[in-house]
Amino acid sequence: MNEHVSLIVPDRRAQIAGWCYLPFFVMGLSLVLWQLATLLGIAPATEEGSVRMTGLFFVMNAVVVCFFFCRFLLASTAPIRGRFVEFLFAILVGFLGLNILSILMQFGLNYLELYPQNLNKAMLQWHLRLDPVPLALCWVLLVPLTHECLLRGAIFAPLCRYKPWLAYLVSVPLSALAQVLPNIRLQTPHHALIAVIQYLPAAIVYACVYHRTRSIWASIFLHAMMNLLIVTLLLLRANTLALGVVI
Repeated sequence: MNEHVSLIVPDRRAQIAGWCYLPFFVMGLSLVLWQLATLLGIAPATEEGSVRMTGLFFVMNAVVVCFFFCRFLLASTAPIRGRFVEFLFAILVGFLGLNILSILMQFGLNYLELYPQNLNKAMLQWHLRLDPVPLALCWVLLVPLTHECLLRGAIFAPLCRYKPWLAYLVSVPLSALAQVLPNIRLQTPHHALIAVIQYLPAAIVYACVYHRTRSIWASIFLHAMMNLLIVTLLLLRANTLALGVVI
């Protein structure tokens, strides 16, 4: 990518909206939806209720993000024009690098006999079993858009324009923590810490790809590719288990 192209950063309104919405996104919205479902006579603890609430959670987050970050998302197409091959190459390198880092991370944790409880993946696998197509689309299309705008766009980008090292130092652990906080009450502090460590490679690579390409679309597409890979493997595993095969 051309180093003379400036990093595309959300405007101040979008930044402030992202900072205010991020805690609500991580911890508050699911509680609000739970109470709302109860008032509407929907039982969120049932399988059908859980699927509805999860889909609504993803859609509401995406709508809010698109509303506040629409100009940022449009402006982020500028670095891609005329440099699509470089843009695509950066995403593919990030995809390969992230998978290698994830494998090394898993190997290191296993070697140290630290076995993280990935509750997000367990929840995803359960939801895919209940209603695979709509929830798979949410995970592949809506989750990357929401996470990248809030975590890379609102947190990483403003800091990166002034102090790139500080942007990585702040946003990487915060991004990893944001993945664990929604289910933190279901984990011991020990397992929660291991889970945060497990998400660090993804937080680093998504930030690097965004920083390198100057466009948030690079990290969105990379995040979508990783989620598509995970969803595909989980669906294949579910189908093979139904046939008596383990992968």
